Amino acid sequence: MRVAVIAAALLVLSTASAFAACKDAAADGVDWRKCDKTGADLANAHLAGARLQDSVFTRANLTHADFRRAEMFSASFYDSDLSGAVLDDTNLRGGAFSGATLSGASFARANMERVTLLKSRAPGARMAEVRLRLSVLDQVDLSKAVLTKADLAGTTMVQANLAGTDLTGADLTGADLSGADLTGAKLAGANLSGANLGGTSLKKADLAGATLDGASFIGAIWSDGKRCGPGSVGGCKPN
Repeated sequence: MRVAVIAAALLVLSTASAFAACKDAAADGVDWRKCDKTGADLANAHLAGARLQDSVFTRANLTHADFRRAEMFSASFYDSDLSGAVLDDTNLRGGAFSGATLSGASFARANMERVTLLKSRAPGARMAEVRLRLSVLDQVDLSKAVLTKADLAGTTMVQANLAGTDLTGADLTGADLSGADLTGAKLAGANLSGANLGGTSLKKADLAGATLDGASFIGAIWSDGKRCGPGSVGGCKPN
């Protein structure tokens, strides 16, 4: 009986402690694990090194917030505004950003494997060396974003807006870019092995030194403006 009482007391204390942590003010290193910050106004907040695993930031105002080096895996940011936020070197694995606004945000070297960015708006985002392997970026707006040396292997980017995006040296092995707009994109040195670029627009895109082995370009518009015909695998074969 005594053991049961002690266990119950410890449970109450741990629950109270967790609740108190969620009430703590925003600060570098704050512990907000599994906290619900739905609709919170955290514009310009300093949250560098914060512990935000499994937390919810749905519809939150996170503009220009500083999340550098924060642990944020499996956190939810549905319909939130992260414009101008800094998320360099963060762990965002398994996070959810569908419908979020990420204009001009920085994700340099962030771990974003298996995240969902469905219909998110991220024009001008800075994502050099980001890890987005096996993520869902369908219909995302990453126009003029910087994704140099990004790991996008196995990622789906169906109907994504990648016009003017810098994907120099990016790994797009096995990625699904069908129907995407890659007009004027920089793909120099990128690895597109086995990728699906059917129906994409590559008009004026830079493909110098890109690896195209097994990549499908059926129905795509090539960099010279010509339509790729059937059998366009590993390169463009005009009709």
